[in-house]
Amino acid sequence: MGIRQRYRDWRQRRFGHIVLDDSGFAVLIGKAAIAQIEFVAIVTIHAFKRDILYFDLMCLLIAGRNGQAVEVNEQMRGYAELQDRINAMPQTRVAWILDVMFPAFEPCLTQIYPVESE
Repeated sequence: MGIRQRYRDWRQRRFGHIVLDDSGFAVLIGKAAIAQIEFVAIVTIHAFKRDILYFDLMCLLIAGRNGQAVEVNEQMRGYAELQDRINAMPQTRVAWILDVMFPAFEPCLTQIYPVESE
């Protein structure tokens, strides 16, 4: 086993990854699911950034109907696919990513689902 594979395995054991299917997603650490939410059961999604000294880490806080909430971030494997699925959901705020990205090094907490009435 090469150094790259050992690093990937270590990251998955420590930081988790996202697995999607047609009905929802699960966040796993190693092989254990720590959260599982169906897309139809999502109540709110908030996007924000964490200031990680030299860069911002884009995060999503997803709350389900059953009271379960999970935070995912852009460094997790499967995040891009989850973000694409969320962007395709009806009632998701259009172009939310720009509202969260700027200004840099500020949290920029933004509710992206469901769209708040203006």
